[in-house]
Amino acid sequence: MSDKRKGPQRPQAPLNGQAAAASSSIFDQREKLHERGEKLGNLAALTEPIDPSKNYSDSPEELCLKAAGILGQETSSVSKFFNQFRSKPPTAKISKAAEMYAAAATKYKIKQKYEEAARTYELAAEAYHSAEDRFGQVQNLSQASQSWRSVPNVQESERLGLQASELYLDLNKLVRAAKELTPIADAYRSKFMRDKDETAAEMAEKLYSKAFDLFRKDGKARSSASRVSIERANLMVLPGKKYLEAGKVYELEANYCANEKLLKYSAKMDKHEECTRLDAWTRSLVNVIQEKYFTVEDEINFDLNEFLDFNKVPGLDESTEDLAALQAGPAVEPDLT
Repeated sequence: MSDKRKGPQRPQAPLNGQAAAASSSIFDQREKLHERGEKLGNLAALTEPIDPSKNYSDSPEELCLKAAGILGQETSSVSKFFNQFRSKPPTAKISKAAEMYAAAATKYKIKQKYEEAARTYELAAEAYHSAEDRFGQVQNLSQASQSWRSVPNVQESERLGLQASELYLDLNKLVRAAKELTPIADAYRSKFMRDKDETAAEMAEKLYSKAFDLFRKDGKARSSASRVSIERANLMVLPGKKYLEAGKVYELEANYCANEKLLKYSAKMDKHEECTRLDAWTRSLVNVIQEKYFTVEDEINFDLNEFLDFNKVPGLDESTEDLAALQAGPAVEPDLT
């Protein structure tokens, strides 16, 4: 065997201060990002709605019977007397029964038995009310209202949704209170479109108006406020025929969109595409406005080019040739001398 010795290794050039700082900062950023990701994951797990049905393998009927038995024991006069001498709070078992009702309602909802789910959610809300747990009460009232909308039964959904909205107002959660009213208004609006029931349209308009006031008071959900405001204005025109009031609402929302950088150009660009895909509701709304304010002579004398020139947005409606000419600047005349 040849006894060859390896030559000395070339020493690595030490990193200068800037390179060393850059490499260390990269690793620090990775560690910080990893740590931040873990914190966000834990936060998401904490903020997810709790599914009480995961803790119970019983059928929803069995859970309802057990919950009713616990409530019957806790509400008896003998139990109330002995609760005074117990170390645990008297509402602990009532909260347990409420959780069982909520788990049973969730199981009904998974099986698409929405009416049973709605009634059981309401029982859970009543139990949470007895346990003085307002958050549990309002969450189950909201779930009950949602389940009634799936039946569908708009009146029952409205009854429970209004209760949930009032509780959210007591908890100073204006946006949540408004979001409880908005889907109920949407359900009434759908009922009007389907059955031509003007009473449903009036109820939808009132709920939209109340939701808009709550969104506006909060001041942080302007897009949601704009959406319910436009829906209310649509119902003012058809079937309400309140053209002046609806026009003021449209003008207010148009001014808002015009002052928003993300809305004023996109609204202009999508206008033609949206107008070519009108649904039956929007077409009927446009027809009412046209019959009210436009005559046959106006339609005959309508000049499309004049309309487009009047509504032109600088920098947006020019053709590509015009924009290229503007960017290039004034044309330089050739020297003929």
